[in-house]
Amino acid sequence: MMTDKVCHICRFDLFDGIPEDKIMTLATGARDLTYDSKYLLYTRGEELNRVYVVKKGEVLLYHMHNGRRTVFDVLGPGDLFGNFSTRPLKVEHFAEVTPGTRVCSFPVDEVLTVLKEHPKAMLQTLRVLSERLADYEEKISLCTVDAKDKVYKELIRYQAKKNRSLFGKDEDAPIKLTHQKIAHLTGLNRVTVTRAIHALQGEEKILLDDNGAIVIT
Repeated sequence: MMTDKVCHICRFDLFDGIPEDKIMTLATGARDLTYDSKYLLYTRGEELNRVYVVKKGEVLLYHMHNGRRTVFDVLGPGDLFGNFSTRPLKVEHFAEVTPGTRVCSFPVDEVLTVLKEHPKAMLQTLRVLSERLADYEEKISLCTVDAKDKVYKELIRYQAKKNRSLFGKDEDAPIKLTHQKIAHLTGLNRVTVTRAIHALQGEEKILLDDNGAIVIT
């Protein structure tokens, strides 16, 4: 009989087609935790030796410079992150969970063993990591555009990232980001983000649904 951990791991596209005994091995070393309040999964300078998958909620990845926090990604359900190296990786950023977030993590050596034995899973992992790299390169390119375009392109980038979830796609789902979180992601202040959102609404590039979530038209 499958345990709750095994059932959840089987839902990941990454491990599709992998025998149950291998999934059981992964489940043995897995940590499946829900956080009731903000919590740092890891901090800058730590040696990281685990792979993480967000099951519920959000994880913020950010840098700190001169006391200022710059969020460079917001990870949601199905997003994969962590260390995929054969040796401990000293990270240069922070990973913070928001209240109510559920995260499953695995020892990297166990994940790599499974991936080596299953080329399909290895290719899926490479695809996820290459898309993440391309996503970050696109984000860097946004530094040269004006505020309104920066917000609009960040929304498109965020939507595309959501559609690469290991739990499958939901292309029509609205974007649930507060103006403050968009400000974190773009490096703009909240007032500028609000003005940009209003301008984009006026141009009918975005709509707000009844719950205030953003829909790209």
